[in-house]
Amino acid sequence: KDIASYEQQLTRCRGLNRELTKKIRLETELLASLDASNHKSSSDLALCGRSIRELADRKQAHNQNMRSLERTWNNLQTMIRSL
Repeated sequence: KDIASYEQQLTRCRGLNRELTKKIRLETELLASLDASNHKSSSDLALCGRSIRELADRKQAHNQNMRSLERTWNNLQTMIRSL
């Protein structure tokens, strides 16, 4: 792959990571509001909790991908500087 491709992937991955962080925050706020509301069913709470776990799993996978891309990007930058 060329350098621009790695840079684009890293930028895209960082953007996805920000989006997942935002979704987790919103789902957590929703869970807190459902929990505070006496008329919501336990199935609503379970569904929201499951959604948060799924988002957190996706975010963890994106974090691993981003770290890998950052290592590759840093290695490419080091190679370029050494030329």
